Amino acid sequence: MDKELLTIHWHGVHQVGSPYMDGGPYVTQCPLTPGDSFRYQFLASPHGTHMWHGHVGYHDSSGLFGPLVVRRQEPEYISSLYDYDLLEHTITIWHWYNLTDASVLPPVLDTYGGVFGYGLLVNGHAPFGRFTSKTNSSDVMSTPRAKFFVQQGKRYRFRLIVNSAIYCPVQISIDNHTLLMISSDTNSFQPVQVDSLMVNAGERFSLVLEANQAVGCYWMRLRGLGDCGPKKSSTHGEVFVCYNGATSEPTDIPTYDDGRRPGKILNPVQVFKGEDYSKNELILLSNLTGVDPEKYSYNGTPDATIYIQQHAQLYFEADAPGPWQQFNNITFEFTPFSMLTQREMLSASVICDDVPDSQQCIGTYCTCPYTKKVPLNALVEIILVDISVLREQDHPIHMHGYKYHVVAMGTVGDNVS
Repeated sequence: MDKELLTIHWHGVHQVGSPYMDGGPYVTQCPLTPGDSFRYQFLASPHGTHMWHGHVGYHDSSGLFGPLVVRRQEPEYISSLYDYDLLEHTITIWHWYNLTDASVLPPVLDTYGGVFGYGLLVNGHAPFGRFTSKTNSSDVMSTPRAKFFVQQGKRYRFRLIVNSAIYCPVQISIDNHTLLMISSDTNSFQPVQVDSLMVNAGERFSLVLEANQAVGCYWMRLRGLGDCGPKKSSTHGEVFVCYNGATSEPTDIPTYDDGRRPGKILNPVQVFKGEDYSKNELILLSNLTGVDPEKYSYNGTPDATIYIQQHAQLYFEADAPGPWQQFNNITFEFTPFSMLTQREMLSASVICDDVPDSQQCIGTYCTCPYTKKVPLNALVEIILVDISVLREQDHPIHMHGYKYHVVAMGTVGDNVS
């Protein structure tokens, strides 16, 4: 870090009144240079399970991240669902390489190479390291798995966070137990009982585990999909959920397919391609009903409508062919200054809208600070169309400072112009 720039983004915090504390490099602030100091100060709002992470380069996926939980006095319809909401039951799942992400990913992502998963850490723990005793060669120890404790007969709220630089959604289940799902990110919904759930990069969920089984230790299983799936690396991880008084841990050697839990599954990924759900009942987030009162009205005719076509394209005329993830066939390029704090430097010659200047293009490959302007206090409708075909991925879309109301979803056929 002695030669790298740095910002910290507070993922999920809306930064009302403090947008310059958001941590977006060259958007809300200039990055810190080595030796600089900076204090982030903001209102911890909204309530819910958030995360913080570095927002320059690959800092977020190389270890500079952590959980951020904003607790409120929960209403009775939420607090009645569990007995304990403990700090030690916040679970951060990290897709991890044994090398720095900056050395592994750019050569692959910039040159249309294949991305493969490597390993999953839970709160920094996984049995990847193996050590042999200096005095007894048969005495081999591994780095420990994470372990979470519960008391038989009690109900516990667990908070789940996934941090990953690659497309590695994770299916999560606990042997012999079902999961009562109660919230996603900052939003509570009518509880739904499931056998497993899937969590994608940047997503957060809260579940209630009822410790209603015999005293013992049970596997919590993590099964990777996408770049971590069976067509690539079959990446998986396991941790222990132990009842107080348990005297032993499972001794079986877990496999990737052990995490393929049948039954009800929340938030499935790759529904149309790439994953077999023949033994599952699918529950989409769009099937759920929110229970928290709304602060703002989303009714009425939008004041502004923004159309965004999301696509990953190859450009062999560029320095690196990609594929480049783009909105409306434009790759975003940062300005050399902070757009918020130095907005007097913004001009039509610096930023671009839907049609970039020819000087911002190499052939058909165009890069610029792609910017959309909307009126203050406007009701904005954003229509997203994903036409990607190069990779079978469904990735969350996260807007700093806001949360969405999804009002419609659909799919189009193969031959639509």
